[in-house]
Amino acid sequence: MIPKKRLFTEQLTELWVTFMRYHCKEGWIDRCIIDSLLNPNDLFKTNAVSNVLKTWYRLNKGTWQEMNKELFSSIHSFRDVMSAEDIWNKQSK
Repeated sequence: MIPKKRLFTEQLTELWVTFMRYHCKEGWIDRCIIDSLLNPNDLFKTNAVSNVLKTWYRLNKGTWQEMNKELFSSIHSFRDVMSAEDIWNKQSK
């Protein structure tokens, strides 16, 4: 019997955005929680602060998008049996 590959989560930073990367059967989904006035797609972080948080997701190396909150639970439920793209497409319908 082939041992099951252990999927892992890691914390990374690109430019000014710190995020969690959730590895799936194939690919990954990134998740960042930042102030609602910020956009992780921007090259530079602004100094504006609203103290209200917003969650953004990114499929592999795509652009950051706001997605419904069910995506996070789907990542944990299906990442060992589904690809990141399949999980993403399931939630974006």
